[in-house]
Amino acid sequence: MDNITIVSGYWQVNNKFNEEKYNNWFNTSLKINQRYIFFCEEKNNAKITKYRNDYETIFMDYSIDSFYSKQYYKDNWIHPVHVPSKELGMIWHEKIHMMKLAKDYDENPTDFYVWIDAGVCIFRDNMPPQHRLNLKDINMLPHNKLSFSYVKEDYHNFSATVLIMHKTFIDEMHSIYYNKLLSLSTQIDDWRLGSDQFVHTHILLSEPNVYNKISDGYGANLIELYKLTDTHLQNNKLNIIIIAPGKMEIPPNNWGAIESIVWDYYEILKSKNINVRIVNNSDLNVIVSECNSSLVDIVHIMYDDYIYLIPYINCKKIIYTSHYAYITHPNFKQQSSNYYNDVFMKVIEYQSDKLTINAISNQIANKYKQNNFNQKINIIHNGARSDLFLYNKYPLFKTKSVYIGKIEYRKAQYKYQSISDIDFVGNYANSPFDINSSNYIGIWSKNQLYNNLTNYSNLILLSDGEADPLVVKEALIAGLGVVISECASANLDKNLEFITIIPNDKLDNLIYVKEQIKINKEYSINNRNKIREYALENFDWSIIIDNYLKHILI
Repeated sequence: MDNITIVSGYWQVNNKFNEEKYNNWFNTSLKINQRYIFFCEEKNNAKITKYRNDYETIFMDYSIDSFYSKQYYKDNWIHPVHVPSKELGMIWHEKIHMMKLAKDYDENPTDFYVWIDAGVCIFRDNMPPQHRLNLKDINMLPHNKLSFSYVKEDYHNFSATVLIMHKTFIDEMHSIYYNKLLSLSTQIDDWRLGSDQFVHTHILLSEPNVYNKISDGYGANLIELYKLTDTHLQNNKLNIIIIAPGKMEIPPNNWGAIESIVWDYYEILKSKNINVRIVNNSDLNVIVSECNSSLVDIVHIMYDDYIYLIPYINCKKIIYTSHYAYITHPNFKQQSSNYYNDVFMKVIEYQSDKLTINAISNQIANKYKQNNFNQKINIIHNGARSDLFLYNKYPLFKTKSVYIGKIEYRKAQYKYQSISDIDFVGNYANSPFDINSSNYIGIWSKNQLYNNLTNYSNLILLSDGEADPLVVKEALIAGLGVVISECASANLDKNLEFITIIPNDKLDNLIYVKEQIKINKEYSINNRNKIREYALENFDWSIIIDNYLKHILI
């Protein structure tokens, strides 16, 4: 049996948005699977029924002329942006009274009554969850407070989109609210009094004990209510959204390092019984809508440029991971000035107790700390799929090395193309690299990468900028030694003989590089089991995701 009833209403008045907008929103916002007591003029019953379909809806014929708030409202409490019409302001001020009427006239009263705006913002573009809003225990929410969501605006700090009250408290809040409205009208006489959110803010200041803050953001308390009524969440099953770049499909067919990481996270988290979903869209409005309309405990932003989303995401816990290649470069600030000012420093600006950085190396973590990021930072490095990468004890091409990555200036393949016995794999982007040479293999699909990498003796990656390159961990998992530049060596044990790091001042010395490749190759061929064992212990994604879960649950 239901213990929550929804109260809502709709009138066609001069509004912030036109009727067409509301019609579009109603396709999803009115699809909440719960008993509704709906206030409107009788002529609108058919319109609302069209959107509510078979969901239980009790209509209350209620005209604006009969509003309780009419006695308080002044003609000058309007503003072209904030309160476009007197009638709209009256509707806002009528919410508490409609909750009282719903409670008083309900033939089958429930424990809680919840006001939800008909066009509730969190479900304008997405369907709400379809489980019933019924509390397992009615003491999960206070019986003597209004449970609300906090917002930070110039003239108010209260979201009146959703109001949650126990039936025994509605009459008390009714008296408090309209007494405060009357009192404020003797002190203030401008458009701000047209906003119920302004009135609630003043009550919050003078009588904070009558409110129970349960969330941040417009309508976010409805998401919290869904969490309290979702049996999966009650059983402590974690819900995570991973935000991907939205530039290519996931899983990627061949190249796309971030896309591969996102997919690996997704699959391993799923295997550990975590509810995880990928939002892979380049439209920032869609991303925010997806996050704010979902029952989610953690939002993990995996794409640097989407740092700008943080102020708009309501989730109480946001994780941010940068994969930018030049953060640890000695000349980072000057060489990457646009990124530094527009992205990196935004992370510092947006820091709060709800934002955690998951840095993929200690060096990256230190860079944030040096720039005054004072919130939590975890070190969660990249890994490789031991379940997907083929491992052979003996390589098919004993004399050959492989250089894998996008063919570009940053990865510097063109410098080493003249060295014999190196096969180059990757999609060509730029640089003087000769794609017509016999040592250019072309592009591998993901399956080719999984199956072919183990055929080589060692991997070469001599980039001038890397964060924590996936391919290095993948090569180790496949049994290869690695010959890498300093920037590609994050999270590696530099004392191991199958890990060769070329100093920055030696990167242009081809004779030296060639000799180091040879030495590494000779050792690695005979120690592939040791290489594989080291990789499994340190870079298997399953172990890394266990560490990830341990940190994010703290």
